[in-house]
Amino acid sequence: MSLSAIFRFENLDSTKDLNDLYQYLFNKGVYWWDTTSQTNLIVASGASLNVTVAPFRALSYDGMHILSDSSITLALSSSKSYKIVCKAKYLYEDTPYIKVSAMTDVQIAADPESDYYIVLADVSTAAAVPAIDFNNTDLISEIGYDPYKGYYNSADEIETNSLTRAGDFCFVSNPSGDPAVIMYIYSGSEWVKYGDTESIATDLTIHKANGDTGITPVTITFNDDGVVGEVYDPGCLHVSLNMLNAMRWFGTGETPASRTNRFVTQSSPYALTVSL
Repeated sequence: MSLSAIFRFENLDSTKDLNDLYQYLFNKGVYWWDTTSQTNLIVASGASLNVTVAPFRALSYDGMHILSDSSITLALSSSKSYKIVCKAKYLYEDTPYIKVSAMTDVQIAADPESDYYIVLADVSTAAAVPAIDFNNTDLISEIGYDPYKGYYNSADEIETNSLTRAGDFCFVSNPSGDPAVIMYIYSGSEWVKYGDTESIATDLTIHKANGDTGITPVTITFNDDGVVGEVYDPGCLHVSLNMLNAMRWFGTGETPASRTNRFVTQSSPYALTVSL
């Protein structure tokens, strides 16, 4: 097993300059691990309280590239909460400090160089098999195709060319200012407004206004049992299959067809329409 820095001081070279460059371009974190050796960056090992860290590459707090070229197994104690960390620090005119270990939050906080710890995973040994959590892992996304296509003052300015892909997105200034920006996503053939909160807000306003007005009750006639002209509260109406088969709709100056598909969010709300 070996842990090493890709750029480390050998002589009066530019490794410090290179590290300084990466430090201000990227956050610290893991950007690759060997998925051929194990699926996850860290896995529980056997029946004991051991965990194994896969070979990985990472960037340190001070911009140093780290290479772990073989798996690292750590033995843990029971009933504890750990962070599996890699502490890495570039040293001018000396060998960099790089170490993978299991530490508690208290131990890390007590180190004045706590910024130099790269969190690989949280591990709990409360059970017989360690529980591994990657929610707090310091990760750096791989640099590749960027679907973000910028910010525009209006939708008419959004650029589309032969390299535009489905799933590309951009932000456009909203003239009304609420919300301040609107996201557009490219469908593969056109830019589509996503999360159209203005339209939703308009529909909700109509819905609220309709709810504040009287809802036309439903008048139902049961042909078989002779109950005629009973008015039911639409919010409390329960209709069985046999009742539905017996129902006939009687309107007040309107035909059944004119009241089909009327809902409370429309301008002329009707709670229920039965047309047989």
